[in-house]
Amino acid sequence: MDSPPLLRFSVFELDLERAELRKSGRRVPIAQQPWKALVLLATRPGRLVTRDEIRQALWPDGTHVDFERGINFCLSQVRQALGDPARASHFVETLPRLGYRFVADVHPQPEARIQAERGTTDAVRPRRWRWLAAACVAILAVASGHGVPRRAAALPPRTIDGAASQAALARLLLDQGEAGLRSAAEIMPRARVAALAALRADPANADARVSLALVKLHYDWDWDAADDLDRALELAPGSARAHLARAEYLSARGEAEAAVESARRAAAIEPLCPTVRGDLGWYYYVAHRFEEAASEWRASVAVQGDGGPRDRLVDALRQMGRHEEAWGEAVATMRHAGVPASDIQDLGRPGAEAALRGFLSGSASFLERRGASPVRLAALHAAAGEDASALELLERASRERSWGLLGALRADPDLGRLAGQARYERLLRETGLRPQVLALLAAPHQAY
Repeated sequence: MDSPPLLRFSVFELDLERAELRKSGRRVPIAQQPWKALVLLATRPGRLVTRDEIRQALWPDGTHVDFERGINFCLSQVRQALGDPARASHFVETLPRLGYRFVADVHPQPEARIQAERGTTDAVRPRRWRWLAAACVAILAVASGHGVPRRAAALPPRTIDGAASQAALARLLLDQGEAGLRSAAEIMPRARVAALAALRADPANADARVSLALVKLHYDWDWDAADDLDRALELAPGSARAHLARAEYLSARGEAEAAVESARRAAAIEPLCPTVRGDLGWYYYVAHRFEEAASEWRASVAVQGDGGPRDRLVDALRQMGRHEEAWGEAVATMRHAGVPASDIQDLGRPGAEAALRGFLSGSASFLERRGASPVRLAALHAAAGEDASALELLERASRERSWGLLGALRADPDLGRLAGQARYERLLRETGLRPQVLALLAAPHQAY
């Protein structure tokens, strides 16, 4: 049976006909994929919705994305739209190793009542809200390149509100790119358009400045991104996002300790955010401070459960030679992914160290089928000793301008073992990293 066109829960309404989420009558922005996830959950209240069901609903067969990260991103966006923290949820309950359940009372609304309420609402809605709705359409049209001719796609008046809308759009696009939901070729040019539009409207918009810097770094491989980051931090020294972006830049340059310091500043601003703590773990990791990386990733796993960075915890532990502990975390990772117990047992027979190599190689194959980033896949292959596969994936990442390539290529300890190989050295030159290394030797960059 088809779902009713309007569902109510708490102070929220899901208008399935208009594809709108509203809170106390006001529209709540939510992107297309998180919207689909929310609808799937809310139309099945009280029932388990598995991660695989979410994957099938959001990404039909033939779609190539990193499903694990994509689902995590969509659910985090759903929680953000509902103001629903994972640790004290009133709407979406996480069932570890299983999926999610919508726990709020959902009240379908009769069709006649919906039409009556819509007629009243449309009649009394202030004209300024109609103008804002039209402005939002114009913003999306400019960013997507669809719907209106380029010359006719006028931006809203150059006000702070217009700048904020464009900056939010740029940030959303980049979040989708980082989560692997869209390719860099699709996301980055649109994010640049939105960020530049925001800065034309309000040159003091720090968040747009950060987005522009991230486009320059990850898509253009432009080291002048530092100028935008410096300006963003002048404007908003309390922005955790700006400090993390600065950490990305510094890490790509090979300044691991300065990157750690930037990430620590971000964590001091948002100490309870597991994502920020997980990012700090990464910068400890590339600085070869593996014990501290493991500590941060353990904390993230404790908060997020099996959806946390347990595979990264495996990396930190094996780098320290703690193979038995690493294997234990690998087993937990495989169980969460649904690997049969008999297969896990067979993989572990040769001992922890050999089993970890099998786990890394198997993880690469498993994640590749699910559209994972070629940068992450390359690191897994390199760690398993499969250099040729790692290099092929890095070359693909270079062609596709994959997110994170610049930050991982000469920073990830597993990719570092490829140093000296001709194909790897060529990648360093193509991305501008090899000249950058020589410049650093001559005149080290000063951390801010």
